[in-house]
Amino acid sequence: MSGLDARLAVERGGFRLELELVVPPGAVVALLGPNGAGKSTGLGALAGAVPLASGRVVLDGRVLDDVAVGVSVDIARRSVGWMFQDALLFPHLSVAENVAFGLRAGGARRADALRTAGEWLGRLGIGELAGARPREVSGGQAQRVALARALAPQPHLLLLDEPLAALDAEVREEVRSGLRDGLRRHPGCTILVTHDPVDAEVLADEVVVVEGGRAVQRGTPDALRAAPATPYVSAMFPG
Repeated sequence: MSGLDARLAVERGGFRLELELVVPPGAVVALLGPNGAGKSTGLGALAGAVPLASGRVVLDGRVLDDVAVGVSVDIARRSVGWMFQDALLFPHLSVAENVAFGLRAGGARRADALRTAGEWLGRLGIGELAGARPREVSGGQAQRVALARALAPQPHLLLLDEPLAALDAEVREEVRSGLRDGLRRHPGCTILVTHDPVDAEVLADEVVVVEGGRAVQRGTPDALRAAPATPYVSAMFPG
């Protein structure tokens, strides 16, 4: 794997996002910024759900988008996993079947997919929930199931869009710990969108602060704290 190299330019309803992201394999980069900064738009562009106005996306040496030559790979063929703040579990499937869904869609046999699903549920500390239905699990447990579902196919790029935002403070801390452990096992690149500096500090190797559709600063939390470039950065990482 060679990681992600993306140069994004997106225009939507008068808003323009320009963002460069270089993420090595196994690394987690957090996009931190206020509402409306363009963070989720960036994720949509990486996934292929939002078209680029210009730019190029290369993942592990494979060109996914290149506006200049008319390349745009379909969402289903990108090896990209996507996790949202709502777990979006299928209510008619068991927890294990939810986790196995992406593997089955990729052609894995049912028995193999369920075995892999069980392994990921165990790694995230919820193996005992394999046979439960989504209505029988808590919000925090549902988010761990969603993470297992995203990680099980081992996507080259994992996109996390505010995965902890809907949880209360106590559950959020617990799920954050499970998320950190799960990401440590993921060999691909991860982009985390958040407006919470604690999420960025605990989960990410690098933070990219996005304001008004631009990256205004990037670096480790300690580096941002030491020399904040804007009042927003200073407020997020007080000295």
